[in-house]
Amino acid sequence: MNLVDCAELTTKPQDINTDKHFYGAFGSSETEVSAKHIVRLAQKKEGWYPFTLEEIKAQYNETGYIYFCFNELLSRDFIIKKEGKYYFTSEFISRVFMTSRK
Repeated sequence: MNLVDCAELTTKPQDINTDKHFYGAFGSSETEVSAKHIVRLAQKKEGWYPFTLEEIKAQYNETGYIYFCFNELLSRDFIIKKEGKYYFTSEFISRVFMTSRK
């Protein structure tokens, strides 16, 4: 899967409706909920910028939950960990965008 250069993308995090569940995007409800929190972080950062574990944990904690889990997003290479940061793939963005529009 290709890592994203956020400057080249036409789809922005703000184009994704995180009020909807990403049904069918990743094959499990838990993974889709994790994806929603990651997209909300990207919306907060105003781009598909790499993020740290601390950033996503802080974003998740704002919702009242404590432990964030990527659920299959890493093992299936939708999010790529490289040198301590997490990067979006074009496949991740495509899946959340398409399912948030249904």
